[in-house]
Amino acid sequence: MICDLHIQKAMELLADSKINEADAIFCQILEKFPNASEAWHGRACVARSLGRSDLAIGFAGKAIALKKISYYFITLGLALSECGHNNEAEAALNSAVLLNSYDSRAFNTLGCLQNKLEKISEAEMNLRRAIELQPESIGYWRDLIQFYWHHNNYQQAFNIAKDGANFNKNDVFFLSELANICFKLGFYQEAEILFRQVLIKLPRDPIACANLGALLLHLQKLKEAEDYLRIAYHAFPKILENQLNWGMLQTRLGNLDTAKIVLSKAYKQAPEDQNCVLNLGTVLYELKQLDQAQVLYENALSGITTGVQETQEHYKIRYNLSIVMLAKGFFAKGLELMESRYYFMDILDHSSPIPLWNGKTNLKRRLLVRTEQGLGDNIYFARFLPFLLEKCDIVIEVSSTLKTIMERILNYTCVKTKHKFQFIERGQNLPSDIDYQCGLLSLPFLLNCDLFSPSFPYLICEESSSERTDWVHDDNFLNVGLCWAGSPNYAFDQLRSSSLSEWMPLLELKNINFYSLQYDYDKKNLPKQLTPVSFSKDMYLLAQTINQLDLVITVDTAIAHLAGALGKKTWLVNRYGGDWRWYHHIDKKSCCYFDVTIFQQNRTMSKINAWSTVIEEIKSELIRCQNWFES
Repeated sequence: MICDLHIQKAMELLADSKINEADAIFCQILEKFPNASEAWHGRACVARSLGRSDLAIGFAGKAIALKKISYYFITLGLALSECGHNNEAEAALNSAVLLNSYDSRAFNTLGCLQNKLEKISEAEMNLRRAIELQPESIGYWRDLIQFYWHHNNYQQAFNIAKDGANFNKNDVFFLSELANICFKLGFYQEAEILFRQVLIKLPRDPIACANLGALLLHLQKLKEAEDYLRIAYHAFPKILENQLNWGMLQTRLGNLDTAKIVLSKAYKQAPEDQNCVLNLGTVLYELKQLDQAQVLYENALSGITTGVQETQEHYKIRYNLSIVMLAKGFFAKGLELMESRYYFMDILDHSSPIPLWNGKTNLKRRLLVRTEQGLGDNIYFARFLPFLLEKCDIVIEVSSTLKTIMERILNYTCVKTKHKFQFIERGQNLPSDIDYQCGLLSLPFLLNCDLFSPSFPYLICEESSSERTDWVHDDNFLNVGLCWAGSPNYAFDQLRSSSLSEWMPLLELKNINFYSLQYDYDKKNLPKQLTPVSFSKDMYLLAQTINQLDLVITVDTAIAHLAGALGKKTWLVNRYGGDWRWYHHIDKKSCCYFDVTIFQQNRTMSKINAWSTVIEEIKSELIRCQNWFES
């Protein structure tokens, strides 16, 4: 009895991380009672706590030789596994469940080991059995959820998390776990509701704030995300995830100098973490510190050895490096690296048996070209379709939004070609006579084309019909279209977009007709000096409208590319870093398009005064144009 009390005291000390004190008691017991199996087991637990699993194996073996108890075999199994003897560990854990068929910990430990050994069905059965025996154990539910998640059975992981939440209605762990799974599965509305429920139970809890803040950051709800992520970051500033989220938020808010400081600390703390590399590299790019970004990415990739399975983050690093190389003018290397996007972007239908074209294999039938990424990217890279059509017949998978524009580009530039083209909309069944497929953005790499050819207009519009005309062109005044913001869904929209209020100095100018090219903007909120333009799902109709203007002034959106492709005089209001294409210009004239002039921020600025200098420069230039026009 006294011995049992000493054993209990030692185990309590061990649980309280007072390892040496616990071991002293176990040793004292064994001096008097060398056959005390519990003391030998206690010494095995001490050895594992000290990282000496090899000693733990011997101590657990002595305990088992004296008495066969299931939890002795659990300790032995864990120690064996830690030493890399997984088959022997499985045998020990099987002995544990045979000795006590109601020992939930034995079943859970065995299931976790079998999952490691890729014995999937056995692992699932034992992990479920542990929950049946002890459904109030949060850890067992978590292990089963992670089991399904690890094997890409996301729906089942979601179902188990729901079952766990229903069984443990008052436990915030399950609410949080369920919310995290919803987040990962893309059920963002459900995840937000659940995360907010967790915060009701745990107000201002740093972990709960970090979870909700990360979701809001993903949803581009930046101001509210800032409130929650600030709590998490200031509570635990050394936690890597908090640093990354806070740094990413500062990047998207335009606080690039702050973002660099935070993300540099994160990178210094964990230079091997690929997310640290990606996020710090993004900030360096936006700060136009291209050499530093290049070194960062190349160092991250230099450690990859032949035969090692590359992660999705590795491919993202390659892609980010491609953007840096393109911005620096190393176009061949940049285009080659950009092919890495196939591994993490949803470009191809991977269930399709159609192989990827390498640019060299002869095409006996037709090539499928899939449009990808943003509308502006597709308009820019559509210039390479005529070069492709000189080689083969093509099928172009495109959205209804861009179909007419693509058709007009090919009809205008491919009059003499013997090859044919066909358009299909996304989701339609593919023709049967397709040999290979590729993404639209791969064409300059596959065809070895000059990235800035052609710079002349390659989209020609017919005059719009009288039914479609939103306004009558006035030859007595300058007719200017304005677009001050892009899609808020773009991760770095806060950097590239402005507010209409910042553009009001332009509207003060007389004898200029201003037209709003801003999509999805409430016409009731437009000032009287700004005439709204009607929008359609077909961007060609917008192109017809732009074609009637004398000038387009726009931030970096699809409007800039559409106006550029038309050869319309365009002034681009560009952020300090920005898209790699706008890095290349001569005396502010873009190399990408025939008549695009770049007005760019000359330094990083806070959101409050980000555009004032650029707008003043544009206003002065508008006045000069107006004087020239009137003369």
